[in-house]
Amino acid sequence: ILSSVRTISYASGSKFPSGGMCTAGYCVGNKKTEDLEGHYLQPTPYNPSSPFARLMQLEGKILYCGVTLDNAGTHLHTLEDVVDFPHPVYYEKSFNLRVRDVTGKEYIHKTRVHNPEWSRKRLCDGLIPYFEEKQVLTRHKLGRADCLLLMAKPMLDAMVEGFHSKGITMYAPEGK
Repeated sequence: ILSSVRTISYASGSKFPSGGMCTAGYCVGNKKTEDLEGHYLQPTPYNPSSPFARLMQLEGKILYCGVTLDNAGTHLHTLEDVVDFPHPVYYEKSFNLRVRDVTGKEYIHKTRVHNPEWSRKRLCDGLIPYFEEKQVLTRHKLGRADCLLLMAKPMLDAMVEGFHSKGITMYAPEGK
């Protein structure tokens, strides 16, 4: 499994206040630092200029070790920012948040945050059979850990197609 996920050197994580990036999980090759730059300036964490979307554009992979989509499927929110999503998953109001980077420099970041009412409705693991059917997710073992390997761009493509054809989302993994 590790031969399909390339090792990278250390890079500082994103300063985005509502969801920092796990550097090894979301950065691709030598573009690691550029892929995180400016994330904290985005109006939502998963829009087409986010590192999550960039990972998909770069055809990266996402490796889950010992966790599932339910407790680590952050990238699934990208769908909400690339289609005309029908549910109010973000609060209407934006928030000004103070963010401090690893050097101690402070930023004021205006962002929208997820609506907890909709957050409670997520059924992320329900997408696993759909992703397996679409051949964008495979199961593996790493030692004793159960692992999932997702191909990022084909996963987003499958989500967009499933959303438009059947209403599939993390809130309705079997469709409308």
